[in-house]
Amino acid sequence: MSYEYEELLDRFVDPPAAYRPMMFWIWNGALDRERIVQQVQDIADAGCGGFFIHPMGESFRLHDFIRGISPGYLTEGYFEAVRWAVEAADEAGIYAWLYDEGGWPSGTAQGAVLDGHPEYSAGVLSQRTLRAAGGARVAVPQGSVAAVARFADRAPMAVELTAGEVEAPTDAVALSFYIVGAIEGRVDLMNPAAVRRFIDVTHERYAEAVGDYFGDVVPGIFTDEPALPGRVGSGQIPWTEALPGQFEARRGYDLRPYLPALFPEDPEIEAGEFQFAPTVAAQVRCEFCDLWTDLYKEAYWEQINDWCEEHDLIHTGHVGGEDNLLDHGRHGFGHYFRTAGALHAPGVDAIWRQLHWDKDNFDFTQLAASAARQKPMGTVPEGAEGEFGNLTVSETNGVYGLGLTFEQMRWLVDYHCMGGITMICPMSYTYETGGGGLFRTQDHIGPNTPQWEMYDGFSEYVGRLCAVMRSGVGLADVAVYYPIEAVWADSDGEAAEAAWHSLKQVTQALREEQVAFDYLDADTIRDATVSEGILETTGEFYGTVIVPITPCLPADVLNQLAALYESGGRVAFCRGVPGFASELEGGPRCAEALALLRDSAVTMDAEAEADLPSGDELRDGIDEQARFDGLTAGFGIPRDTDRFAAAVWAEKAVLVVPREEVGRLGRLMALRTGRFGIQPSGVIPHLRMTVRDLAPMQVALLMNDGSEPLTFELDVISDRPGLLERWDPADGKTLLLALHREVSEMTRVRMHLRGNESALVVLRSAEEETVRPPAAVAPGGSIVLADLHTPDSVEVVASYEIVDGDLTVTQSPRFAQVPCRLGEWGELGLADLSGAIAYEFGFVVAEEYLSAEVMLDLGEVCYAARVLLNEEELPSCLWPPYAVDVSGLLVAGANRLRITVANTMANQAASERVVAEARSRGWFNGYYERALPMMQETLRSGLIGPVRLLLAR
Repeated sequence: MSYEYEELLDRFVDPPAAYRPMMFWIWNGALDRERIVQQVQDIADAGCGGFFIHPMGESFRLHDFIRGISPGYLTEGYFEAVRWAVEAADEAGIYAWLYDEGGWPSGTAQGAVLDGHPEYSAGVLSQRTLRAAGGARVAVPQGSVAAVARFADRAPMAVELTAGEVEAPTDAVALSFYIVGAIEGRVDLMNPAAVRRFIDVTHERYAEAVGDYFGDVVPGIFTDEPALPGRVGSGQIPWTEALPGQFEARRGYDLRPYLPALFPEDPEIEAGEFQFAPTVAAQVRCEFCDLWTDLYKEAYWEQINDWCEEHDLIHTGHVGGEDNLLDHGRHGFGHYFRTAGALHAPGVDAIWRQLHWDKDNFDFTQLAASAARQKPMGTVPEGAEGEFGNLTVSETNGVYGLGLTFEQMRWLVDYHCMGGITMICPMSYTYETGGGGLFRTQDHIGPNTPQWEMYDGFSEYVGRLCAVMRSGVGLADVAVYYPIEAVWADSDGEAAEAAWHSLKQVTQALREEQVAFDYLDADTIRDATVSEGILETTGEFYGTVIVPITPCLPADVLNQLAALYESGGRVAFCRGVPGFASELEGGPRCAEALALLRDSAVTMDAEAEADLPSGDELRDGIDEQARFDGLTAGFGIPRDTDRFAAAVWAEKAVLVVPREEVGRLGRLMALRTGRFGIQPSGVIPHLRMTVRDLAPMQVALLMNDGSEPLTFELDVISDRPGLLERWDPADGKTLLLALHREVSEMTRVRMHLRGNESALVVLRSAEEETVRPPAAVAPGGSIVLADLHTPDSVEVVASYEIVDGDLTVTQSPRFAQVPCRLGEWGELGLADLSGAIAYEFGFVVAEEYLSAEVMLDLGEVCYAARVLLNEEELPSCLWPPYAVDVSGLLVAGANRLRITVANTMANQAASERVVAEARSRGWFNGYYERALPMMQETLRSGLIGPVRLLLAR
């Protein structure tokens, strides 16, 4: 698909609603039509593109959420309120997304699925062991689905026993009974009939209420953290009635004799006595998890996908615990790509500050983008494509605390977009904040909060960035294997921990070298086509597959990796080639592939390779191959001069990568894999980069993930003339960086990024284009035209207090007199003020400067500012640099400047008075406790300055 420059630019300058934030709207009170309509308008006025109706059921976790909704969830009155909200969204020109549960986790319809249908309850299998001599009388529990006898001379085997008192089999030394128990309130999401009932009581009711808006005002529906109880390796494992039969039909053998392998070692059996070999136990666990996650995918995710497609809806959502590979096996979803990854619009959940600007972060947002990449152009149902192609979502900002600043929110948006997320869904606008309802998950943003008046500027930023990043296709030549089998085989052991640490190390190394990559799971690799050194999936081509540490892989995956190598591709195994197939009888199917991979493996060793003599045995990094469009590296200096053995450097290779060599593997990938028309010059610590292809354009998002400023150079390499521009999502302006004229040479551009800053650059064709002058002037290197030390007046213009657990607008007498000076509010006696203060300045400008380029620099601001110059409102300043272009806005003689600075709700919510009240009233929940230290990081407030007018040299 090709993109027109002007079309993309128009969408960037004025982003349509589809690209703007989709606010989670928490319904937690008495639903009233007038109030609903007003709140929809609030959300629209704040520049959001729409909302997700997020109903809190009338009895949902009241210990945390204080109250639920009335009328009750799924009642006629509830659906009437939904209709009001959708109609109001239509009137406001924004989108109304649905949500499939009354709280979370999804799948129960707040008990309606099980009402009258206890047979749909989720089951878990638990184990009870008795020691019994052969012929002894034992009690077989009622409801036992299997009994496994252990014998002194042979492996455990299944025996048929009827409930009641029976005689143990001859020579039995132990009997294990496996009993299915129902988990109260949980639905069996592996049972298609149970999920069909969930659809009937939830989705079908929405279709009756607002189905005439489906595929238009109502684009889709969100599913939130559905999960199954139990976990392999614990005392209870996920179970459904059809599972034993399905296991035998799909896996080819009877599961029952192997049931002990799914549980922890039996304390009734002496260590090592009649236990399965570790390899056998790992294989059985992998096959069991492989089956139950398949059943789950088919019953829940695919069935609801099908219903949504029939109704022109996008199915989106997330599963929870995406940020930690170990939790993929513990959180009841088992496999990301078969659950959230199977959605029309895959998603993640960034809460609890799993993503943070001051720590190393795992790229779990990229899981959603990698899953979407395998759906051509981000497949969505027919009738719902429009502006929602390439859609990946994140429910974000939850439990980040009421002190989250615009700068921090912007960092989260940048990080998400860097990982491939293209729709930001902030938590949350709260319907009812009174009586403690404000506190919930510590993430309310809305009227009566200091930042709300400026939220439209943040919405514009999100809309512009997502409008670009949702366009085109991502580029990646490297795939990183999703090693879920290590977690299945050993969920709490060394193998799982090793896989998790290895996965983080590999992705960090690739990220530091600006190497684009995707995660691939076994299903995707199994279905891929291999030829001429390329693994071709539905959505991408990969010349290299990197496998983090894992004890085993599916036989089909090992065969595909061997085929990739044989056809001329590269496979890299961290620590070593896996020891065995993850299927019990998979060894013969991959024996030849395993032997080939092991025999062909070359171990990376920096010290040994550095000592190799020059010649055929050595390739230097300087011998870099073609980088882009057939051009060679002769146009520039390579990023480093690492020395690699010829066998390591080769396109066709099986590499074994010790832990200490993973960084070098990243450098090798940077030198040997596909590159783009825009790329960094050299190794740039803390620089992250992602590129999207919008033929004939390319777009790169660059991000400094360090706190210190970063100066570096970008190289433009293209076989046709082009213009390199920087597009600023904050104001929609574009700035010409360079003209790439000589196609036989590289064009180099110097860039500067502040700590945690990002930049969006666009490379486009130069044919029939005129070079435009820069649209803005930067404050650096300027002359101070005016230094505004002291304001004429300082006035508290908004104060929001938390009284009786509610947000209250106050006119406190203690705010009447404020000293006329810049500085922190705490120094002015206003440490617990959450609100806004206006600073008035007067200054004189000579007529000779009226046509000059002038920047207003506010200096340090905590944390957002709105500016009026001579009664004209300027763009809000939401993050550093707090500067705005005022060229052409000054008048000769006297000028008036008004700067209104807002902080956050943290100063109130973290104050001793409010915390004490929350504790005494029972509102100090786990979320509040978790968020309190976060809020204490952003208590510093005020206009610190200096405030200056800067004249461009």
